Amino acid sequence: MGFRDEGKTAAVARYKGSEAGTQTRQNGGFRWYGSAPSFEYELGGVYQGGRFHPGTSSIASRPVSAWAVRGVLGWRHSSSFLHPFLGVQAEAYSGGDNRRKEGTVGTFSAPFSPRNGTFDLTRTIARANIVSAGPLASIAPRPFMNIRIRVPYLWRESMNDGLYNSSSPFSFLSGPKLRQAGRAVGLQPQGQVQFQLQQHVNWQIDGGAILLTHRMRQAGGKNGTYMLSTLTLRF
Repeated sequence: MGFRDEGKTAAVARYKGSEAGTQTRQNGGFRWYGSAPSFEYELGGVYQGGRFHPGTSSIASRPVSAWAVRGVLGWRHSSSFLHPFLGVQAEAYSGGDNRRKEGTVGTFSAPFSPRNGTFDLTRTIARANIVSAGPLASIAPRPFMNIRIRVPYLWRESMNDGLYNSSSPFSFLSGPKLRQAGRAVGLQPQGQVQFQLQQHVNWQIDGGAILLTHRMRQAGGKNGTYMLSTLTLRF
């Protein structure tokens, strides 16, 4: 799959600020998943190639080489009352080097962002320059109800690249703060409750928080909480 970005979402982070332009990215990947008795597994990966074209025509274009991997392994006891699932989910998205003004762009750019609920229910941190790992659990106390909890810890994949929201890099993490803030980002507990009220009506509640490390808060980041209620009608 290929896509092309323009405007703010196509800008490349620099040591200070960002550089506007356009990006074309081609994605190739795989997903392998299945189950054995009581165990479920999933493994996926994506490689991105492409080109970044700076907004200033006098600057040469830059190649893109980025990657992402994701894995889930868990145990499900379908025969019990709550149908529990206990597992571990881990993800990694490549980062780049904001000190470079030329050469390869290595920061992953997620298609369909910001709809990245499988990674971050809070939609606070986008799938770029981040490593995430932590426990995952779910139960189904009623046939129409599912509760899911995940508590990942986050690190930066590259110390020379910052953190990103759904459309641009966070401004507080640039310049000397790129390395002063450290690699660890913090804890991101999150939960989800789904109600399948009938065949065509679904109600979903998402909530979570971001608890940054002390060094991230010193750099200018702030803790936060999030909640979203979504009612979906299908016709």
